[in-house]
Amino acid sequence: MKKIRVNFLSNGHFINDDLIYYRYAVTLAKSGIEVKIFARNINNMKEFKFSSVTLYGIIPENTNRFLRLLYYPFKIFIASLRHPADVYIICTPALLPLGIIYKILRKRVIYNAQENFQVKFLDRDWIPRWMIGFLSKMEKFLGNKMDGIIVTDSISAENYEASKTIVLPNYPIYDDILNDEMLIGDNYNNKKIFKMVYIGGISKSRGLEIFRKLIKKLPENFYIHLYGRFSSKKEEESILNEKRIVYHGYMDHKELMLKIREYDLGLCIFENTPAYRYYAENTTKLFEYMKSGLPVVVSNFPGLRKIVETENCGIVVDPDDIDEMAYLIQDIAKDSVRLNKMRENSYKAFLTKYSWNAYETLLVTFVKKVLDRSSS
Repeated sequence: MKKIRVNFLSNGHFINDDLIYYRYAVTLAKSGIEVKIFARNINNMKEFKFSSVTLYGIIPENTNRFLRLLYYPFKIFIASLRHPADVYIICTPALLPLGIIYKILRKRVIYNAQENFQVKFLDRDWIPRWMIGFLSKMEKFLGNKMDGIIVTDSISAENYEASKTIVLPNYPIYDDILNDEMLIGDNYNNKKIFKMVYIGGISKSRGLEIFRKLIKKLPENFYIHLYGRFSSKKEEESILNEKRIVYHGYMDHKELMLKIREYDLGLCIFENTPAYRYYAENTTKLFEYMKSGLPVVVSNFPGLRKIVETENCGIVVDPDDIDEMAYLIQDIAKDSVRLNKMRENSYKAFLTKYSWNAYETLLVTFVKKVLDRSSS
């Protein structure tokens, strides 16, 4: 039987992206599918194979946004033609025109709409306001022209044709990196320093400005640690003088999952913008904190509130009220019994409800269904 070939294409993500590589690509490769990723390189590694997935770093790591939008889609297209596939998975709206070209070439195309771009465009301050309506309509129109669509939450699913769309929540993988003995226990006794952690893309809308204001309201023994990549150099420079906000740079996924269990609280405090207000099952960092057994602090948005209050695994705060936020964090920091219970609840909820492993078969089946449906 001929082996199915799948190419992931992105002009925005890095080749080792947590969702595209660690979940989607590795899952498909484990099922016997030949998988390649064409995206931004890391450490000038332009081509290598890892966990049966071949990675092509087409776009230099620090390429500016406009080159990624205007020039590198062409480079990705040429590179992917040299490595033909049966199914192409488009991972950014900017590459949707390539999806149309692949369809003209009688290829099968899936759109990985991992964010709700109908509101996400509103959060991109580099997009002229007058273009947002047009881009939103084009993203929805072109997305629905693809053979299949993957979304990470039920709200995003409403943007696309139901018959073509599957919801695969943005949950982490259950693996052998962590175990119960490492996670469950009394972790808060006799601590002089209280350490909070944030992981993922770092930007103003994802809480950077909130963190700067918050740390000034907290006692001297409270620290915020950041892991990830900044959206801009300007934002990175904005914390240089913040002595109690510590930036550690980007860390490999597995290493990071081990590292963050050393912290006391996981921060998931988004600004009150349309792009984040309806976040819930697509919020990777929330579930990665839970995987590492961390209590969490989340913005009081409906989806996030429901998860945290149902699982009793953290506290809910108003992102616009820094004084109240500081009070609630100090209050929970004093209560080691409550924190340890939340740590336990967090990990147990991940194990029973929020693990990617339950969705692996659904992804493989969906890709095969798109291929079979289109060729029948």
